[in-house]
Amino acid sequence: MNLRVTFATILLGVSIVHAGEPDTLSFIPQLLAKNDSVVEHGFKVARTKTQWVVTYCPDNTCDVIRAPLQTPRQGIGDFALLWLYYASGYIYLEQFEVDAQPLVESTIERYSKDCPASTEEARAACVLSALATRSNVRLAFRRSDEGATGEQKVDPKEKISVDAIRQTKKWQRDEWEKAKKRRLRNK
Repeated sequence: MNLRVTFATILLGVSIVHAGEPDTLSFIPQLLAKNDSVVEHGFKVARTKTQWVVTYCPDNTCDVIRAPLQTPRQGIGDFALLWLYYASGYIYLEQFEVDAQPLVESTIERYSKDCPASTEEARAACVLSALATRSNVRLAFRRSDEGATGEQKVDPKEKISVDAIRQTKKWQRDEWEKAKKRRLRNK
């Protein structure tokens, strides 16, 4: 069953990519909803009078992405997709990484004309940086604990550098491997 769902998602992602630019902001929740380890996928998009606000809150913490309202929906959606895939670092994104890969690859390809093709991380950092600059993206990390909510600004340059992406992905993969070993021991 899981294999069929994954294959269908890949086909859907590929067909969307080939049919034109996908509405990434609508597609991300579908990919995140497949995660059985969280009750709600936690991805929300809001348009205020002045800005886009995209949040990913799978637990009591959130990634917050803001951009001016004149930022095209496609631009903020593509940034959000690549942010979740490369820079967010949440351990809940393991299945998302698998399911979103075709869409991520086509998104990177679409924006990477001016990016060196050295490594995947370098291309991702280049595209994320270009999108962040072009869209005037502002990032924050939000935590809610014991009735209080605090938000801290995040410097996009620090979180989307090649080294930061490499460290984030390594940490995620290490955590996913540890979780797999724990599940095998508990069987």
